[in-house]
Amino acid sequence: MHYETFSRFKYVNNEILFLSDHLGYINFIDMVNEIHNKNSKSPDELHIKLFHIEFLKYISSNHINIYKELNISFDDDLIEYLNPDRFIDLIVRDEEKFFRMLSNMTNPMQSTQELFISNLIFINYTFFILKHNVSNVLNLKKYIDNECYFTYLLKLIINRTIMLPKSKFINIGLSEYLSIINNTESEQIDNVLTELIYEPLKIGIADS
Repeated sequence: MHYETFSRFKYVNNEILFLSDHLGYINFIDMVNEIHNKNSKSPDELHIKLFHIEFLKYISSNHINIYKELNISFDDDLIEYLNPDRFIDLIVRDEEKFFRMLSNMTNPMQSTQELFISNLIFINYTFFILKHNVSNVLNLKKYIDNECYFTYLLKLIINRTIMLPKSKFINIGLSEYLSIINNTESEQIDNVLTELIYEPLKIGIADS
């Protein structure tokens, strides 16, 4: 489901609401009911309608209510780059724009929601770009032009994927930086997705 569609839904007081273009938020079960009433012409279609309605009632019922209110939306300037096609297009068209984005993605003042988005974008970079062209990280190094910060970013990249172990970087002239990164931390994959993106630096190299 596209983000534009997904963000129209929210869950409030055991009701699934859908943001319509002209009527604002409406009860999603009512909307499904109305659509079926206009289009159902056979017993089978009636059964489909009943199934849809009962399923929606089930997932919005009290006994599985985890949150009193869940608003399914993200207010983040970087969210469009979660889409792999848009992300790859950004790298191809304006690689330096992505590198500039890193200052926001590693900002320690990020909210939990922003942190989640930043983690996924880092994973996009490792999976869709570095997996096929690991030497692209040298472009990042050149742009950053700060050894301490680059080492930090390299650690984040390694810790966010099982597709790029440290050995992938050995043959592109990064052995010095890899030796600084703690082996146990960088190769542990148990908490790859939950590690805080703004984990305090634990590297012993001075700023350039």
